[in-house]
Amino acid sequence: MVSRAIEQAQVKVEGFHFDSRKHLVEYDDVLSKQREIVYRRRRKILEGERLKDKIKDMVAAEVSTVVAAYASEKDASFDREKIVTEFCSIIPFDEGSQKQLFIQLEKFHAASDIVEFLSKVASDLYDGRENQMTPDVMAQVERWVSLNVIDTVWMDHLDAIDDLREGIGLRGYGQRDPLVEYKNEAFSMFERLMAALDSEIVHRIYKVNVQLAPSDAKAMEGRPNQKQGQMAYAPVSAGEVPKIETKLSQAAKKMQTNATPAVKSPKVNSKKALGRNDPCPCGSGKKWKKCHYPTIP
Repeated sequence: MVSRAIEQAQVKVEGFHFDSRKHLVEYDDVLSKQREIVYRRRRKILEGERLKDKIKDMVAAEVSTVVAAYASEKDASFDREKIVTEFCSIIPFDEGSQKQLFIQLEKFHAASDIVEFLSKVASDLYDGRENQMTPDVMAQVERWVSLNVIDTVWMDHLDAIDDLREGIGLRGYGQRDPLVEYKNEAFSMFERLMAALDSEIVHRIYKVNVQLAPSDAKAMEGRPNQKQGQMAYAPVSAGEVPKIETKLSQAAKKMQTNATPAVKSPKVNSKKALGRNDPCPCGSGKKWKKCHYPTIP
């Protein structure tokens, strides 16, 4: 009887652990598919994919979303002031440019016309930045912004998925399959992730400043800055290589500034023969081998 009871208990325990491992794999498959999509997009950027056309499409989609959010379906009116405010969160215009933009929007009475006008403004400004920075530098800016946004948003998504997975088992008390609920919630979160990636890239790409290297900055002295909206930066010729200031480079500069000076090693007096067990000449009272050995203060 005891042997039979032990055998039955072992069968139940092994079956429980088998189900746990099976569910573990199924849970991991959900995140694995999402990881493949994000990493594929990131790998294309690292391999040098040109992002100009894609970013312009993202900007046009974001502008269309903004206009649709502040359009009234009843009387076909638009809150142009909020549209301008949201548009300036993408492209930082000064107050004078915002007023001119508001006056221009008053001429349009259809959502499609407003979207087309704002998209053209954003596209022209993007081309202007590219001409001033040169296409190669603009490609570096696009790549850096895209990678930075993907890494940041993806890490936040992983934390949110971990929190979801810890509490999803409670859905079982409501007669719901936790795995099915997990897949549905994870899919919704992934859709928001992809939308957040495009929106964050759009809101950052026009705000990146390019800093010239010191040697190139001297050559740029005396040349007037050209302004577009609130953004002002000196035009860059083909022979000038600007330097992109990143958080990593700022931290490196700070470390170099705060670095302690190198400590000079004491000079060795070769004229005096000193034994390892002799008192140290520094006057500490310790033996030389336990104090300043092998140097002589």
